[in-house]
Amino acid sequence: MKFASLHHQSISNVLENSKFVIDGEIEGKQESVYLKKQKSIESTKLRVKFFGLGFVCLLLFLSTIFLLYTMDRTNSKLLSMKQRVKMADHLIQENKNFGLANGLLQKKIIQLKKENDILSENHDSAKGVFFEVQIGNFYDFNIDAYMNELESLRQEKKGNTSKLILGRFRSFQKAMLFENDIKKMGFTNAFLVGRIDGQLVDYQKALIAHQNTTHKEEK
Repeated sequence: MKFASLHHQSISNVLENSKFVIDGEIEGKQESVYLKKQKSIESTKLRVKFFGLGFVCLLLFLSTIFLLYTMDRTNSKLLSMKQRVKMADHLIQENKNFGLANGLLQKKIIQLKKENDILSENHDSAKGVFFEVQIGNFYDFNIDAYMNELESLRQEKKGNTSKLILGRFRSFQKAMLFENDIKKMGFTNAFLVGRIDGQLVDYQKALIAHQNTTHKEEK
């Protein structure tokens, strides 16, 4: 009986010791390399995802800033272009207005020149080149008493001669036409003469002087 009891106690001790060993091994067992590797991989993936997401957010932020900057510059350029177009339209309109004003001034100048020519033609003491029509050259015939009635006629006296001059023109062509009409009226002896600075000359000499003056004005 004593032996059996000792044997039972030994078996119990062995079982207890075995259980202790088993329990100790279960509680104190280290994590496997595979699990550590898996956890490391998962952690790395999370970090990669986190940094990737942060990088994408940074790119979106920078892209937004760049887009806003580009839009601001584009708007500034558009505004500047609109201002330039507006200024160009204003300058075009001003140029048109100046063109119209210049045209009116040119017409006014031509009109004033014509009026000046008429005044010069009707002024006895006017200087310059003129063309006139002499309708007579009378010896010992005094018509001074009739000069008030002959306002359109001018008398040129030299010695005992009196020359009757009718008309005064700046244009040689107009003077020729007038001479022709005077001849048709019956003054067949009428002919062209010239006047330079108040002095009667041959019409050819006056024509040369007139052409020289015209060339100088054109230059």
